[in-house]
Amino acid sequence: MNISYPANCLHFPPHSSAIHMSREETVCKYCGVKKVKALEKQITFYEGSIEREKRLQEELQSLYLDLEHCRADRESKTERSEHVIWSDVILHVYVLGNACSKEVKTTNEIWLSFIKCSSIM
Repeated sequence: MNISYPANCLHFPPHSSAIHMSREETVCKYCGVKKVKALEKQITFYEGSIEREKRLQEELQSLYLDLEHCRADRESKTERSEHVIWSDVILHVYVLGNACSKEVKTTNEIWLSFIKCSSIM
């Protein structure tokens, strides 16, 4: 059975050739130094997770601000729409009132003309 012992292994005294070895080559197949490498990988992953979490929190905050802006904009537009609708209603009532007033005036003039004509006869 051939077991390789890297320089950082407690089961084998360090040697100078391990300095030039890659990280993969310095992982002990016997004592579990390989577990340290797995833990380092997890730490790297979680550090990346923290950065992603911060970025997502910032994005979420930005989306909340956009939502509040859209709500305020919608309320403002709703108020303006209601104001425009009521302005149109008032204008139509005014126009109809004037038309009715002219019609009544015309009807009264017709009656007066009729009365004048009938009194002349």
